[in-house]
Amino acid sequence: MKHAALIESLKKYGTLTDKSIRLLKESGEWRTVGKKIHLHYPGEFCKNLYFVNNGFFRYYEHVNDKDRTVGFSGSGEYMTSIESFFNRVSSRQGIVCESKAEIICLNYFAWKAMCEEDPEFNKISLNISIQKLIECNRHLGIYASINTKEKLSYLCSLYPGILNMVSQKSIASHFHVSEQAMSKIIKKLK
Repeated sequence: MKHAALIESLKKYGTLTDKSIRLLKESGEWRTVGKKIHLHYPGEFCKNLYFVNNGFFRYYEHVNDKDRTVGFSGSGEYMTSIESFFNRVSSRQGIVCESKAEIICLNYFAWKAMCEEDPEFNKISLNISIQKLIECNRHLGIYASINTKEKLSYLCSLYPGILNMVSQKSIASHFHVSEQAMSKIIKKLK
């Protein structure tokens, strides 16, 4: 079943009713995404919330005419350009696939309808949002207290194999260091 991992993931956040499961299956679009395919670009509206069944994605922004990596999402995670998706504004971020992936797309209106039709699903949506805020806060706290080598080690523990999926340049931009400095850090890490 293509939606099995999504359904199991949602159950971690609350009670998933039969009605919600049916709505997920009806409205969740299954996609296979190739490497370097963009789900959307900065300046566009992010119309979907994505569940990464498998694969790896990178979030980026354009800063001074260069792409700067701002985050990652891997298997079993939810991803979207949060501000764009929930506030219906142009996204500052783009999302690009870094390894062949399979995702489930739920557009804004389907997600909103599910929240309105099923109070239990609305609770799940809220719990996902709270969990994401907690994770962001934890990552920021960790990143603020460690050096770049430790940050890279932490990132590698979150996403095993990231160094084989994402360019050194993209990882360097995520930590605001030069590619040369990142190359030295990676050599020390191995």
